[in-house]
Amino acid sequence: MPSQVLCKCASCRKHTVILDNVPQAGCLVSFTTRRSHEKRAVSTPPRPVSPSPRQKPTSSRPPNQQEVSSHPMDIIFPSSTVIKMICILVVWLHIWAGISRSVVNTILKAFQLIISMTLQLIEAALCSSGISIRFPDLAIPQDIWTAYARHFLEPEIICTVCCPTCFSLYPQPAPIKCQWKESPRSRSCNTDLWKSKNTSKGPKMVPRRLYSTQSFDTWLQFFLSWKVIVDSLAGAFHQRGNRPAAFGGDMCDVQDSPAWQDLTGIFSTPITI
Repeated sequence: MPSQVLCKCASCRKHTVILDNVPQAGCLVSFTTRRSHEKRAVSTPPRPVSPSPRQKPTSSRPPNQQEVSSHPMDIIFPSSTVIKMICILVVWLHIWAGISRSVVNTILKAFQLIISMTLQLIEAALCSSGISIRFPDLAIPQDIWTAYARHFLEPEIICTVCCPTCFSLYPQPAPIKCQWKESPRSRSCNTDLWKSKNTSKGPKMVPRRLYSTQSFDTWLQFFLSWKVIVDSLAGAFHQRGNRPAAFGGDMCDVQDSPAWQDLTGIFSTPITI
């Protein structure tokens, strides 16, 4: 009887034999049979493993990710507040810290670049995690004057032609030379009030000196728009009505005077004090 060897091919591995009192997977076959089994296993490609029809491929991504990706979710971002805070900062740097206009404009552009890039990185990081969002665009002013005019009250400045010698004021239209006299019989100042200035549209006559003042109406409107001023006026108005002046008593401030008490019938609101 020819000697037998242990074959552990895919077919023979289903059986069990006992060798030296030890159970092993395989079959005892002849050497020629085992070689033919090995050749058949090498020539036969492995059968692809298909998933069960009842099982669905699992995914680590959260559900409805495709729907979220195709429809980005808009985020409520306080863009107007952020822009106003940046404008307040650069206006303070320009007015109080003395930073030049060119440097402040560069700071505004840097803020635009940094914040836009930061928001884009946040969108990309959340998108890689399956969360698709979209931040609103930030339109930060690129010039200090645009930032100042957009968020601050621009004062109304009245410019009056001023003589550089005697400082006499001339409203528009101003004469060519100063006509001020120290006395009716003395000579005129006769100082030139205008000079020629080269502009992009050609030479232009401009005043040699201007005296600038702020409009009182606009200043008063700005002054009364402050909450602390309104609260102070309201407190003074109510204090005047609740504390009548004692006849013959000592006056500690103007509100104790009889004249101040007489204003009750004339002014009926705190703003008209």
